Amino acid sequence: MTRLYLIRHCEAFGNIHRRLDGVRDTDITALGQKQIGYLADRFRTIPVTAVYSSGLVRAVKTAAGIAAVTGAAHTQIDDLHERKMGIFEGGSWYEVKAVYPETFHAWQADFNGFVLPEGESFRGGGERLAACLERLCKENEGKTMAVVSHSMVIKAFLEALRGG
Repeated sequence: MTRLYLIRHCEAFGNIHRRLDGVRDTDITALGQKQIGYLADRFRTIPVTAVYSSGLVRAVKTAAGIAAVTGAAHTQIDDLHERKMGIFEGGSWYEVKAVYPETFHAWQADFNGFVLPEGESFRGGGERLAACLERLCKENEGKTMAVVSHSMVIKAFLEALRGG
């Protein structure tokens, strides 16, 4: 049986500042560092054979904590990155609403399907993650892997699994 642990990275600065970081690289916080320790303790007895993450530092550091205690190789994969937020990248919810009011309202009206200018849709991010996870499961058949990704694409992936 193939086992997949799908993990959202530990707390990053964009999270506490309510920023739409998307593929913008932000580091983890002091609390995020503690969370990595807790996560590593949880994985200490799990026979993980491979660890994957996006190349964003918040995911890389989270995955490195798991790899360190399991001895599994850590590989970065671009398709595991967060949803591309396009013109909203790095802005707070309040800032993007003020600077791009029409785009913001169109996005809120069709959160799942609206493709952000220079970005991607919520659904599109989930589909990208799903395709990547399917490939990883085939490559790691019968093994146990830990995959560190990001909240919006994980939510989109899970919503699609539920038929949403």
